[in-house]
Amino acid sequence: MKKLLKRIPRHFGGLNLLGVIHLHESDFSAAADTLARAVEINAQSDATFNNLALALKSLSRRSEAIVAIDKAIGLSPRTPDFWNLRGLIHSEMMELDRAARDFDRAIEVNPKFAVAFYNKGNALLSARQYD
Repeated sequence: MKKLLKRIPRHFGGLNLLGVIHLHESDFSAAADTLARAVEINAQSDATFNNLALALKSLSRRSEAIVAIDKAIGLSPRTPDFWNLRGLIHSEMMELDRAARDFDRAIEVNPKFAVAFYNKGNALLSARQYD
């Protein structure tokens, strides 16, 4: 991969794959840098914006993660995973009403998306909304 990127430094597929490898290796800083370069080349890749948001969230760069996941949602609003991730980021920011709305949207898109129910329950519990 590094040989490819040395020859073609703006190769979207190579940058995207290397960013995902960095994510899996828990090298979130390298993942964020690499995926940011990838989305500069191809701003139409919802999955790359999602992966960038994951890396930024892992670095506690939550505001930047929201920007990235919003771009993924803008490209693919019917992907429940994107709404769920945005809800998780909002939960970490203690924006629990926003988080609950995001989890609701994930459930609306896919009523069998169990993890969104679980995450919504945790957000409501944190907000002390028991009813």
